[in-house]
Amino acid sequence: MRTDSHTMLGSLCLLTDLRNYVRVRAQADGTDPADEFARVFPDFVWVVRDFRLQDKQPISADEYLDQILRPQFWLILQGNSKVQHCLRNFFPHHKMFMLERPVAGKDMAQLEMLREDQLQPRFRQQEEAFCQHIWKEAPVKMLLNGSPVTGRMLACLVETYVADISNGSVPCVESVHTVVAEAENNAAVEAAAAEYRRGMEQDLVLPTASLNALMAVHQNWKKHAITFFLSQAFDKTEQLYQALLMDKLEVAKEEFCWRNEKASEQRCCELLKELWGDMELRMQRGDYMVPGGMWLFKKDLKRMQEEYKRRPNKGVKAEEVLEKFLREKGLEMTETWIDRVDQQCKAVLAEATAATQAVEKQLQEQQQQQQGMLAEGTAAKKAMETQLQEQQQQQQGMLAEGTAAKKAMETQLQEQQQQQQGMLAEGTAAKKAMETQLQEQQQQQQGMLAEGTAAKKAMETQLQEQQQQQQGMLAEGTAAKKAMETQLQEQQQQQQGMLAEGTAAKKAMETQLQEQQQQQQGMLAEGTAAKKAMETQLQEQQQQQQGMLAEGTAAKKAMETQLQEQQQQQQGMLAEVTAAKKVVKKQLEEQQQQQQVTLAKVTAAQEAAEARLEERQQQVMLAEVTVVMKVVERQLEERWQQWTQQLQEEQSLVLSQRLEELEVRLQEGHGREAAALQQVELTQEEEQTVPSWRSTLLKFLDKVVVPILIRVVNSIVNNAA
Repeated sequence: MRTDSHTMLGSLCLLTDLRNYVRVRAQADGTDPADEFARVFPDFVWVVRDFRLQDKQPISADEYLDQILRPQFWLILQGNSKVQHCLRNFFPHHKMFMLERPVAGKDMAQLEMLREDQLQPRFRQQEEAFCQHIWKEAPVKMLLNGSPVTGRMLACLVETYVADISNGSVPCVESVHTVVAEAENNAAVEAAAAEYRRGMEQDLVLPTASLNALMAVHQNWKKHAITFFLSQAFDKTEQLYQALLMDKLEVAKEEFCWRNEKASEQRCCELLKELWGDMELRMQRGDYMVPGGMWLFKKDLKRMQEEYKRRPNKGVKAEEVLEKFLREKGLEMTETWIDRVDQQCKAVLAEATAATQAVEKQLQEQQQQQQGMLAEGTAAKKAMETQLQEQQQQQQGMLAEGTAAKKAMETQLQEQQQQQQGMLAEGTAAKKAMETQLQEQQQQQQGMLAEGTAAKKAMETQLQEQQQQQQGMLAEGTAAKKAMETQLQEQQQQQQGMLAEGTAAKKAMETQLQEQQQQQQGMLAEGTAAKKAMETQLQEQQQQQQGMLAEGTAAKKAMETQLQEQQQQQQGMLAEVTAAKKVVKKQLEEQQQQQQVTLAKVTAAQEAAEARLEERQQQVMLAEVTVVMKVVERQLEERWQQWTQQLQEEQSLVLSQRLEELEVRLQEGHGREAAALQQVELTQEEEQTVPSWRSTLLKFLDKVVVPILIRVVNSIVNNAA
């Protein structure tokens, strides 16, 4: 195929549209586009063959190319000067190679089937010159920053250009070169970081003996990674990617430090678990929960620490893991000791509660026995009253059978009978008053029993007071009976005098009266015997109560002794716990600022232990308050006995004075009505005297006992708060 310069320039018309399809800069900066293209475009090598010279003058290929690119007037007229202009401006370096036909004639149709030695020698020489120029003279493709393009970069450039053209946008050389540079730098950073990790994994043996050993390996491979990055980086003056590499190396270093610490912690925990095995078995057997167990525990703990420090390859967390382990085990031992003390206290309280319930049960049984005996005494009194009424009826019948001649005597006898009836009525009233008092005492006993569940000692005091009241009542009843016997004897003497003045015809009546008197004396003797029996029973009950009180006192003393021993044991265990706390505190003082969070946990545990100790102290204070209450109760018992004796003495003095006045008035003959009135007044005074000591008791309880109880309760509440 033959061609000429006009056809050759026409085939390169695409060069005139390059600035429409390719941009060098993302933003125009006033630079001529031709200069920009010349900076990024390669050298222009033009290969032609089978051309002819019109002037038939010998000329070289490069001279012919210069002649074609030289401005010519006729090309300007034809419009082909643009191609010449683009070739000169866009491609500052030009080269042309002329190739003859490889074969002649028909062999051109079979060119692909021919061997290289079948080609014309001239063609082969020209082909060899072309290849040598490309291999030796063609420059390496460079980016805008002067960096050579590698195969990976070229693939990235091609993909980016093709993607821009496919999307219909104009490719920008500067943007594409920036993308390639970023990709290359990122790849260099990742490769350097991977090289650092590989070297660290190769040289490090976790856990390291110290942090300095790890840092030495880190510094070595850090320098190696930086050198590797600089050798692979696209732009060695770019500081951004060096900073990114430093960040990645720092993150990798922190990861290796964390792995080193974890490996050290795992190794130390396994070692401590192995060394703690023997002490764990001794704790399960309770070897440390006996007297002297704290000393034994400290000895074993010290031995374990020494063995732990002798073991090698523990790493950087050896001391920290040991301190944490000792704190945890110290807290476990403290909680175990506190639980043991708590169990002992609960056992003591259970025993005290059982003993208290037993004492309460015995007191209830005694009260029931007393109520039964009071019921028997009431029945005996009713029987005596019935017998007295029958005797009075018999006396009235015998007096009605008297003769009319002795009407005066009968009148006197009737008057005497009326006096006797009045005295019997008074005695009946006194008995009813005594029964009323006994019923009131029984009601008081029941009320005091209902209130005595909260205060045992108060109940015992009330029982003693009731017994003393019963004795006083019995003493009053005995005095009243003696007065009645005295009156009956006086009446008998009067009757004997009157009978002596009667006629012999009434001897039978006198005999009957004597028999009645004997019957009355027999009944009185029976009543006296019944009273003595009742008094004997009451004395026996009092002795039984005193024996039970003595047993209760002995049981309480034994309980107090046990409580004191338990308190001593608790104090000893508390002293051991305090010693353990001091050891823990000394260890905590040696720790650094990194252990502040752990110190907060230990402080919370200590506060819980102190709260439990405060509960124990409150229990001890309650025991002390109980002792104080017992002392107060004893003092109240003594005062109450003194006041009861004083009241009994005062009552006996008043009664004796009243009886003496009554006897004097009867002897002086002031009249039956005056004596009866005086007797009624005496009865009323007795009735008024009975509630006087009750009011005194209520005032005493209101002014003395209640304020003391209020103070005790307030002190307990304040201590609990």
